[in-house]
Amino acid sequence: MTAAMTASTFFGTAIPVQAAEDGWIGDGELADNSTAAPDPDEVLPNKNQYRYQKDELAAFCHFGPNTFNEIEWGENYGNKTPDEIFKLEEDFDADNYVKALKDAGFKKLIVTAKHHDGFCIWASDYTTYDVAETSYKDGQGDILAEISAACTKYNMDMGLYLSPWDIHDDSYGYYDQNGQPTDKDNDYLDYNEYYNNQLIEILGGEEYGNDGHFVEVWMDGAKGSGQDAQEYDFVKWFDTIQKYEGEEAGYDSDCMLFGAEAYTTVRWIGNENGYAAKNTWSKSKVNYENNTIDSKSQGGYTIGYEDGNQWTVPEADARITSGWFWGTTKNTPKSIADLGSMYFGSVGNNATFLLNIPPNNEGTVDQAILDRVAEFGENIEETFDDNLAAAEGAAVYADNVRGNDIAYKPGNTVDGDDSTYWTTEDGASTGTLLIDLGGVKTFDVVSVEEAIQNGQRINEYKIEYRNSSGEWTVMDSGETIGAKRLARTGAVKGDQVRITVSTTDGKVPMISEVGVYKASDGFELAGMAPDGMDVIDITNNSFTFSNGWTDETGPNFIGGTNKWANAGATFTLEFEGSKVYLLGTKDPNHGTADIYIDDELVETIDTNAGSRALGQMIFESGDLEHGTHTLRLEVKNKAIGIESAYAINNGGKGMVGLETDAYTMNEDTRMDVKLVRVGGSEGEVSVQVAPNPGSAIQDDFDTELITTVTFADGQTEATAPVQTTRNTNMTGNREFSVELTALTDDLIIGFNDKATITILDTESSSKEALQTLVDEGTAAEPEWYVEGWEAYAAAVAEGAAVLEKSDATADEIANAISAITEAKAGLTAREKYTEDDPFAFPWKQDSSSVLEAEFAELHNEELASDGQWALQVA
Repeated sequence: MTAAMTASTFFGTAIPVQAAEDGWIGDGELADNSTAAPDPDEVLPNKNQYRYQKDELAAFCHFGPNTFNEIEWGENYGNKTPDEIFKLEEDFDADNYVKALKDAGFKKLIVTAKHHDGFCIWASDYTTYDVAETSYKDGQGDILAEISAACTKYNMDMGLYLSPWDIHDDSYGYYDQNGQPTDKDNDYLDYNEYYNNQLIEILGGEEYGNDGHFVEVWMDGAKGSGQDAQEYDFVKWFDTIQKYEGEEAGYDSDCMLFGAEAYTTVRWIGNENGYAAKNTWSKSKVNYENNTIDSKSQGGYTIGYEDGNQWTVPEADARITSGWFWGTTKNTPKSIADLGSMYFGSVGNNATFLLNIPPNNEGTVDQAILDRVAEFGENIEETFDDNLAAAEGAAVYADNVRGNDIAYKPGNTVDGDDSTYWTTEDGASTGTLLIDLGGVKTFDVVSVEEAIQNGQRINEYKIEYRNSSGEWTVMDSGETIGAKRLARTGAVKGDQVRITVSTTDGKVPMISEVGVYKASDGFELAGMAPDGMDVIDITNNSFTFSNGWTDETGPNFIGGTNKWANAGATFTLEFEGSKVYLLGTKDPNHGTADIYIDDELVETIDTNAGSRALGQMIFESGDLEHGTHTLRLEVKNKAIGIESAYAINNGGKGMVGLETDAYTMNEDTRMDVKLVRVGGSEGEVSVQVAPNPGSAIQDDFDTELITTVTFADGQTEATAPVQTTRNTNMTGNREFSVELTALTDDLIIGFNDKATITILDTESSSKEALQTLVDEGTAAEPEWYVEGWEAYAAAVAEGAAVLEKSDATADEIANAISAITEAKAGLTAREKYTEDDPFAFPWKQDSSSVLEAEFAELHNEELASDGQWALQVA
């Protein structure tokens, strides 16, 4: 390639992709030249490691006595019997548990067969501190065997977590025959032998593992403070593991080991938050002589080494709830936005994602957790289902192809085959791929995968896109690619994507797959404005800040920037349009601010929240006359954080969206979904409302009911029909969506451009399901909510009345379920008592009110008169 062409490649000249004379090489210019493959690296993954990094997702199962005792570590069970600490009365539902994981895309399940408390969830011949000594199935139960059977049924890989630290067993630590502390040489009971026997018992048992096989063994390095001294005979244990689960046993590679010092082949990422460092290497430095490992801990991560001497899969573990073990106060699943951030922050940074999904004290998984697991899987599938780089009309080109050989063609990167790759001539340590999308497309995710079967060597990358004006913009840049690099940003429009990768030491880069995608709604970055809105970053000169504002930067802020200030600080925003939104931070330490528009006080906002969240909508104006306006914010108390402003600026046409993003319908019913127009209603505008299949297919709803909705001049509300059909099969609840498309130029489609519609299966609707909803509603308190309580309470009462009927029909039950579900969705939870929403003390005789302490602030002030403390509730 000429120097002139190199300059155009790197400095942003618009490049028509046509033929080889343009400097870009397509598959059609290549031939079968039998060119030798580049040399692989010395440090490579074994087949198990390679599969794991390509599988990406694994689940963790923490289940045992701690599940029943509301704790994480069972350090204080003392002399309690197994039956006192493990109280499972119902059959463990392994089948539904494993199936739910499999359906969501998880490829492996790691089970805590023995946690630190020493209790064994299998029937062990080496201890009486196990499930066989409980009342579960009259002492005939074996949780590990039951999970193994389900994993075998659904072909789910298994990992074994067997804690080396054992609080209970007498052999742990060094004691003489009389139980008196001694040294290692005079130890009476050998814990290393005990642990090894349990390894043999599990790994050699045909009833354990996926078809009798485990692909990973987890040896957690945790120990309590003040635990007994115990040196572990790791080498002996590792030999046992590989004897039963490695190449010695006839498998294609050795079993992966976590927490195994120099023998580690899967390493801890350095935190339990589900995130890897942006630049993560799959290699560590180990010393077998000293049995040590160095994975370069830095900033809460193990980032690995470019020149490491052993391949160690970076494994990012996290919890879907607040705890590893289930508990009544730690059973709320993380949001889909949180899980999405973890996925992109782990898998997208060359790590695997190990997510703990804990069974509850009834041997099942809470429905809310199961629903979130399914939603997580659906968002992954929806995001990566349509690769724009491989779509009809798209093509991939390169600036250099090894030997001009078809074996290394750029098209290999979109063939879906990880074994093929594009690479360059020897000596070309930098190479560029150009993806022509065949037209302007909207996307927000670019995926790049290195051919790690030959090693990880790329140490610099840059991802750019070309907009419709021919300008190139950097979307992401950094060092490592590895198994997968996911660059995620706000939605952009472009017709080409350019990926440049480099290596050192004379090695050539090798890329196996690339992809360009539009993220699902759940995986979009928070705070992304609808197409057509003016996005005004806080660095724009439309903002004017007083003294006292502090600048922050970070990838999770909208536009990468944030400002915050305390009471007394102000800013003004000059904007053009008919409606404005402010995006910023909600936080337990943030407070209130007054908002003025054109010098008129319009609202006092409260940004205090129970947990910190970035990119949140903290203010929405009413509709304004189209024109130039001034917004002023004055911080009243605590802190305010601001990231961006959005404005509707389309000549008063406004923005049209669905009223809500979720609906519930029964079979064979018709419903009108409501559309709202905000930010102006000047002129006639039209949108199309179209249904799209999901788990519900053509037999479940009218797929041809596509409606054009026209808003007249001045009209702000409209409806569109949706029709479900009768399906007499027991299908379970199914989902489809309705989506909006603008038919009028410059019309903005709003934040709710799509709604999910759940069809309640008539055959599955039952009194049991209704009873659960009624019980939940009956237990709720009106003080918990600031909006929607009356409708919810009425729906619950109607549901209770249906339950009282001995001849209630399936439709009546389904209607009651639908009514409660919709009313529940309309509830707005109270976060705290405020001046606008105070606690109301009872004032009538014999009446009472419940004061929820978590919604109040307690103030203690010493009284000078008596020296006592007066309690005030605010």
